Amino acid sequence: MILEKPVSVQTFEALNKRMSFNSTQKYRFQNNQSGVKGEFGFADDLALQTFSHQSIYDSEFETGLCPQLDFIVITSKVIHLYDVKNFDGIYYYENGHFRSTKKKIYSPLTQLDRAYDVLDILLQQKNIQLPIVKKLVFVNPNFTLYGNRPDLPIILPSQLNQHFNDITHSSSELQDYHYQITEYIESRKIRKKSYDTKIDYCYDSLTEGVWCDNSVSTVLTREIIQKFQ
Repeated sequence: MILEKPVSVQTFEALNKRMSFNSTQKYRFQNNQSGVKGEFGFADDLALQTFSHQSIYDSEFETGLCPQLDFIVITSKVIHLYDVKNFDGIYYYENGHFRSTKKKIYSPLTQLDRAYDVLDILLQQKNIQLPIVKKLVFVNPNFTLYGNRPDLPIILPSQLNQHFNDITHSSSELQDYHYQITEYIESRKIRKKSYDTKIDYCYDSLTEGVWCDNSVSTVLTREIIQKFQ
């Protein structure tokens, strides 16, 4: 699986090189960067696994309020749906609610449930019978969750290797049917070419020139900027 940065990440990074973010914009940018870092780290771990599988990254299937599905992993017996979080610090789960040490946060389990419903409906339309197993995966080793329970679909950093081992022991080789499922899901994805950051800017206010990232020089032209508007 070859991962490309989502359009949302590319857009934030392009703007970050060309303008000064205020505190709110900087916070959103940092969260955006942290999220994709966690997803790419999970992809690296997944690539090391020996069980036969097909992986689909960063999927959206409908317009409107459809959530992003981070990873859909197709194995011989199960379709695994993973929502990856790179949260850092101490969090609490109680009575169906998540909160950090500072405040209540939107429950990532609710987002996972919405993603599950989207994928389940999509598979039903093609009469695909493989069961879906949904998991909320926390990948940051500095993450702590108080109140976690075995019945919750949560994988903590220390549990990820065992989770992959369990899949390895229960899986077999993929057949043509599984590759057909992969092709079907890929064909239904929406390919976004732009992303609305909700940040007001115009081309003339952005810094021009050449910037380097990972030793690759990139010229951000007017056409590239405008495709993100």
